[in-house]
Amino acid sequence: MEMLERRLETLLKVLEESIVSDRRKVDGIECLNLPCASVREAQRRESGWEPYGETSLWGGRHAMAWFRFRVRLPEDFKQKKPVVLLRMKEQMKWENYRPQFMVYLDGRPVQGADINHREIFLGNRLPGETLTLYLNGYAGEDDIRWWLGAECGLHCRKTELLYYRLRPAYDVMMQLPGGDLRRETLLKEINQLMNLLPFSSPGSPEFEQAVEEALKVPLTVKKSADVPRVFAVGHTHIDVAWLWTVEQTRQKAARSFQTVLKLMEEFPQYRFTSSQPVLYQFVKEDHPLIYEQIKERIAEGRWETEGAMYLEADCNLTSGESLVRQLLYGKRFFKQEFGLDSRILWLPDVFGYSGNLPQILRRSGVDFFITSKISWNQYNRVPHDLFYWQGIDGSRIPCAFITAPETAFPEDSFFSTYNGKMDAKSVFGTWKRFQDKGICDAVILPYGYGDGGGGTTREMVLYADALKEGISGCPSVEFSGIKDYADYAAGKLEKTANPPYWQGELYLEFHRGTYTSNARIKKNNRKTEYLLRDIEYFGALAGLLSGEMERYPAEALYELHRRLMIQQFHDILPGSSIEEVYEDSEKEFEEIGRAGNGLLAGLCEGLMEPEEGTVTVWNTGGMAQSGEAVLEDGQRIWAEDVPPWGWKKFALSQVCKPYAHACKNGARAGTADLQASGPPTALETDIYRVRFDEDGMIVSLYDKAYEREVLIEGGRANVLAAYEDIPYEYDNWELSPYYTQKRYELNSLDAWETDETDPLRTVVRTERQFMHSCIRQEIVFYRHSRRIDFVTEADWQEHHLFLKAEFPVQINNSEASYEIAFGSIRRPVHRNTSWDFAKYEVCAHRWADYSEGGYGVALLNDCKYGYDVHEQTMKISLIKAGTYPNPNSDQGCHRFTYALLPHGGGSSKEVIRQAENLNRPLMARTGAVLAADTFSLVSCVKGSLNVSAVKKAEDGDALIIRLYEYDNARGCASVRFGLPLQSCAMCSLMEEEESFLAVEDHEASVPYRPFEVITLKCRFGFGQMGRKL
Repeated sequence: MEMLERRLETLLKVLEESIVSDRRKVDGIECLNLPCASVREAQRRESGWEPYGETSLWGGRHAMAWFRFRVRLPEDFKQKKPVVLLRMKEQMKWENYRPQFMVYLDGRPVQGADINHREIFLGNRLPGETLTLYLNGYAGEDDIRWWLGAECGLHCRKTELLYYRLRPAYDVMMQLPGGDLRRETLLKEINQLMNLLPFSSPGSPEFEQAVEEALKVPLTVKKSADVPRVFAVGHTHIDVAWLWTVEQTRQKAARSFQTVLKLMEEFPQYRFTSSQPVLYQFVKEDHPLIYEQIKERIAEGRWETEGAMYLEADCNLTSGESLVRQLLYGKRFFKQEFGLDSRILWLPDVFGYSGNLPQILRRSGVDFFITSKISWNQYNRVPHDLFYWQGIDGSRIPCAFITAPETAFPEDSFFSTYNGKMDAKSVFGTWKRFQDKGICDAVILPYGYGDGGGGTTREMVLYADALKEGISGCPSVEFSGIKDYADYAAGKLEKTANPPYWQGELYLEFHRGTYTSNARIKKNNRKTEYLLRDIEYFGALAGLLSGEMERYPAEALYELHRRLMIQQFHDILPGSSIEEVYEDSEKEFEEIGRAGNGLLAGLCEGLMEPEEGTVTVWNTGGMAQSGEAVLEDGQRIWAEDVPPWGWKKFALSQVCKPYAHACKNGARAGTADLQASGPPTALETDIYRVRFDEDGMIVSLYDKAYEREVLIEGGRANVLAAYEDIPYEYDNWELSPYYTQKRYELNSLDAWETDETDPLRTVVRTERQFMHSCIRQEIVFYRHSRRIDFVTEADWQEHHLFLKAEFPVQINNSEASYEIAFGSIRRPVHRNTSWDFAKYEVCAHRWADYSEGGYGVALLNDCKYGYDVHEQTMKISLIKAGTYPNPNSDQGCHRFTYALLPHGGGSSKEVIRQAENLNRPLMARTGAVLAADTFSLVSCVKGSLNVSAVKKAEDGDALIIRLYEYDNARGCASVRFGLPLQSCAMCSLMEEEESFLAVEDHEASVPYRPFEVITLKCRFGFGQMGRKL
């Protein structure tokens, strides 16, 4: 750096320190260890307050306390503003590791305070007045003890204005290349202004008089008309849970939002955007006065509510129906509370985006998508930052990537952040990194500290104000909202001939371990998604059959959905949060399950009547099913051809007869009686001939119907393999590509039993010890089903060992199919390019399928999401067991089932049927529904549509029927209803009617496109129907 530039940098620091003068240490700080109490309670408490001095420390992991101190204001303000400055020792880089406070004055919250927001302005006060401040403190997420102090001083607005004229100009100058005329002019003018100030006596009356004179001297180097535009969006990214619990997020939201309100009070030009209705709900419940002020700012148009979803949900693991509910309830909240329709999906921090999200967004009234996370890719950079994103069905939505640089990374890195800074380096960098300058002359820069860092600072607003006025050579900065940018960028895309587009999923080449990490929450989420859909169906059916739709438990269901949606946050469901989050999650799912099962039982009882010797079997899936069901007493039965979304009555003697020899009071043989004998060499069923090796691995699986071997020559199937999993960073998030370097096969066969006494299935039971862990399995071969189940119980006591099950299959194809939200996607099984290699672990919902012409093999699951299909080997990920940020991730008992399904080629219908049966087993109840012996509320009798949900409409008494096309085909389906229809309308995912369908004889003809998600709003004549059909 040249000497003159060094001089200016030094003098700028002196000028900055001169903004606050007459500093005096605040004495008499007191501390009260009273976590989570209200300010009124803290004010009432006179006992328990302890002196807090220079040598005092407080803190510890998630510690909370109250602080109070008195401030006597000076007798003369000298035309300045009194201010309190908090003093905190900076020990950690990330804001979430530092203390955070809510500041109360006169019993009311006035602002949040943290390492970035140290100034507490005291408002209009009288000279000599004594004030008492209360600070509710949160120590942070690490086991650190902190020192806290305070000073009182006088804030000079004019000195601050001069500083924020010169500092941005100097920073812009430093971004311009050497020899640039604008750089040289700025250098000269800034130096001349500095020469007007007597820096030998900063803060003196002479210095402040010189400041006034310097403010009258303008910089002559102004912006030109043809510079790029930077839409600067005030923002604070708040994770609903991560290194803290949901409960602490409630306080983070209140602190951050109060800080925003304080800024808006001082700076009329400041604008702010916050997504996630759940945060607003928290503040509404906990701080109604803050919430009312937020509503006022929203009405003014300065506080923007965009984001669309109820919270920033994971988009890999969350089911299609749950994604719809995130949008439905998120948009409804914003509409009901603020009268605004949210039309932009803001998901900057989610670990990948489903290939069907564009359609879901378009059909939900969302017009634009913004993210930054894909910039975290390890190997490949998406070649555009503004483009159309095309989903698996062909739907397109404008998409923008945030390009704000993370200053901690090298300048040539394409890593971007949603916690942007407001400085010249960030403004220049955001534009410089933008790849589509030929399409659009504008970029978006969200600025503000996130996750408890308090969001935008005063300094950022003042800095942006200076850039807004314009400095030559610098992009033009505008105070903005994300909708302003989305409208502008979308308009530019529309006017572009042959605009760029990206087809399929936005796969994140990072955080692949989140498909598997902390498996219990993934299982709880899957089971709860199905539970709530069952309640919706039975509630709708109860209303229809009784003619009383008020029997539908709408309020209770919404509350259960709301609680589930919180668990789908992008750091909770993926398994990347601290242990306390998952302890809370377990309790939450227990309560949801208890309440949900209670609702379900009540609805079922209301539909059933006692009928001796009769069993009613329910199917709440979209396809007809034959299979096992379990009665209330645990007794297993077999039911044939139970229609979709309906029931079928059976004589108890008929369905239980095959099990009479094996069922007694619901008991069945367990693994406790396994013998330590070797496995048989062969086993034969009606469908397969199976051979095992001495380790109990399947070495041959011959499909008798198709007369072919399923496994590759020399292959061993159902090999349980543990891989050493020590990522180079982001432990519970990541699965580094070198994890395959060290592999352990669980070959130890400690016990084996073959049970062929059941006429409908043969069960092989195994037990394997591995290090400190034990895995028990039931391998189930069915007489009437091609599916082979691996019912697994694992007592896992290992860390950093990643467990997979492996199946080498004799299939030839360069791609495999994987189920995603409302459809499926094909991915390469080779590693020809860096894009192919990066997908060494991928996400799927209930199945992955690897097929060739006429034949295929599917690998199903009931609660797993991680898959790896390469070199003819199908692998499913079972347990990860990382240690950060949860040191006990995946320890203890796991119960899950995965299944192998060899099948004929062509349609994926049978794969989906079996996946539904595995995840939504038939439900049996003694007694009968008097309305009919067999009934299906809705079914697709022609065409490749699957009915995935049945619920009451959010408004009115109509029913919502959700369907999706599963075979990438187009046509016209026949959808049959079990009750007479008054009307049937096509509608959006937000349940807005669009067009009506002709209905004849209980059937509607429904046209469909490949992978289309279809929503029908149906009105039935239930008022005249009663219980008889």
